[in-house]
Amino acid sequence: MDNDNTFIKLSRKIQSWRWYQDANTMRVFVHILLNANVYDHDFENITVKRGQWVTSVNKISEQLNISTRSIRTALNHLKSTNEVAIKTTPKYSIITVKNYNQYQKVTKCSTINRQTDDKQVTNDRQQYKKGKERKRREERDIPSFSEVEQFARTENLNVDAKKFFDYYAERKWQIADKPIDDWKSLLKTWSKNEHKTYASGAYDGVPTISREEFLRLKKEAEENDEWD
Repeated sequence: MDNDNTFIKLSRKIQSWRWYQDANTMRVFVHILLNANVYDHDFENITVKRGQWVTSVNKISEQLNISTRSIRTALNHLKSTNEVAIKTTPKYSIITVKNYNQYQKVTKCSTINRQTDDKQVTNDRQQYKKGKERKRREERDIPSFSEVEQFARTENLNVDAKKFFDYYAERKWQIADKPIDDWKSLLKTWSKNEHKTYASGAYDGVPTISREEFLRLKKEAEENDEWD
């Protein structure tokens, strides 16, 4: 979360604040400060601004282990002295901290930290995406280009491995919306028919075949012991 590596500032003057001796109001206010957005954040169909928090009385009650009645009283205290503003909807409330910058100033250091955090989040997402793609490949036996190239070389196939790989990668390794379960057999069939013309879907002169045609050719080849 964006707020996890940030902090709030409390002036010592808070000790003379009207609600400082009111335990529940003090706890609720500090809790709001700790949870208010440091940066703008999209939530459903709205943008929750810096210094705002989407929550509810019941949620705060659960988090602080204070009765909902006491939470409402504390929030009314905070509204009465203009510490917060509250907009309520049927689903949630948006609490806005007034003068939020007094508690969370944006400094050069915090800006650098945010940029670093954003970069880390981007890297994490990229790694997650790569890991997910790798897992998907393993589960469906989707080859990498180097695997296709290596297999073609090992089997002495007269085939343009890159055209084959690009063609089926673009189609998410599917034929007629069904996953390809044996790309090696498909590559052998492709090699045999690379210079033939099929009825539909020509792709820069590259042969395309239907799933039915592929299964037919595979069966013929198996009967003739033409592939493993």
